[in-house]
Amino acid sequence: MLSAINEALVELAQRDPAFFVYGQDVGSPKGGVFGATNLLVSQFPDQAVSSPLNEHLIVGIVAGAGMKDGKARCAEIQFVDYHQSATQTIRLAARFAYQCCGNWTVPMIIRTKSGSGGGGPISSSTVGGGGYGHSNAGEQWFTNIAGMITICPATPFDAKGLLLEAARAQSPVVFLERGRLYRSEPPKESDGTIIAALAEYWHVPEGYYTLPIGKARRLRIGAGPVSVAIIAWGTMVLEACTAAANIVKRVGGAIEIVDLRTLAPFDEEAVATVVKEANRVMVVTEEADLTSFGRHIHSWIVQHCFYDLDATPAFISAVPAPAAPYNAPEEMAFYPSAKTIEQKLEELLGE
Repeated sequence: MLSAINEALVELAQRDPAFFVYGQDVGSPKGGVFGATNLLVSQFPDQAVSSPLNEHLIVGIVAGAGMKDGKARCAEIQFVDYHQSATQTIRLAARFAYQCCGNWTVPMIIRTKSGSGGGGPISSSTVGGGGYGHSNAGEQWFTNIAGMITICPATPFDAKGLLLEAARAQSPVVFLERGRLYRSEPPKESDGTIIAALAEYWHVPEGYYTLPIGKARRLRIGAGPVSVAIIAWGTMVLEACTAAANIVKRVGGAIEIVDLRTLAPFDEEAVATVVKEANRVMVVTEEADLTSFGRHIHSWIVQHCFYDLDATPAFISAVPAPAAPYNAPEEMAFYPSAKTIEQKLEELLGE
């Protein structure tokens, strides 16, 4: 995913000499703390601009540039937890078009690492997280802002295509990049076999392409009628696919995973359709269940799809506590994993 993000930023710089990325250390030879601007620094060094350690300033500069000419620039906030000093500016940017009857818009992209640790899916890695101040999922902070688009890709293919499309939006876009997916390989079944339904999305085309904002992807594991649907995004898509593949291998049938990709606005039609087909559904989120975005999706399903359900929708989240510390065993216990999802799938299938 890091390579895909690097490529997308270079594509944007090639097409617009006024495009830039602004954030802490993004202009360093490494390309920021995670290396997401490494390729941009090497090819377009003037368009990767290191900022002071001031998220309010970072967002304000990028928002102002977008207001001036209607073109999105990119703010990089190292960890989503650090956005909070810029919340007033972010919320104002999102509602500005409404307040001025569309006379002004604030196109901008806020890219930020979110969620737990690094090193790939939780089920296949023992790498620890980023500590209490670096591991929040973050979606709950942005999906409740009217006018804000929130994106959380699960695959490299989606990361590049959605980032390029985000630059075309006239609304501000928060682009949540899961740290565990930066260098992740495709998910695998318990026997080590790569899950084919997702593997193709690790092939990232060269050049420019875009993917639609607000459209989910449906991934089917197995064959025949769908017995359960899982709604997920980011790292949890990989965990859900692993769990589904293991269950299908044992008992047969088919399980469908809906990768939301865009969290706000989310694809209501895709969610409603898959619930109607499966009649059993589970929502899986990396967030702690403290008025989370995942709980909003769960509530939406109950409200809008009640008569299509044969069982109470299941809900899986992280432990309702501060984000996991930099400790691998504790992180394994803190976040949902394929094992957690498998157990809940067995319960749902037994009802």
